[in-house]
Amino acid sequence: MFIIFNLCSAKPFFYKKWHNANKVFDYGYYINTITLPCFNYFSPAEDIFYVNNVKIVPNDIYNLLTPIALAFWIMDDASYHIRDKLLVLCTDSFTHSDVLRLMIVLEKNI
Repeated sequence: MFIIFNLCSAKPFFYKKWHNANKVFDYGYYINTITLPCFNYFSPAEDIFYVNNVKIVPNDIYNLLTPIALAFWIMDDASYHIRDKLLVLCTDSFTHSDVLRLMIVLEKNI
């Protein structure tokens, strides 16, 4: 984990949320990374998922949302609720129609 210190805006930290006095409900690490233009080389998503600085779901999302892409999405912008056994994919910036398109693709591919 020390390798990423230069890429973080704050020191990574471990957190725990307690369900009751005896059992850990949720735990993990928070890592806040910085944004640098050089990272765009590794992630050309800005060209695909942004039109006029507005976040969109591309029309060919069916071909783009592979199991590996879904894994990256989950690691980047999702949460898992242990008690409810619920995975939440964050779609806050998308329109209602974009979210519906994502739902259809996920139902067909996964």
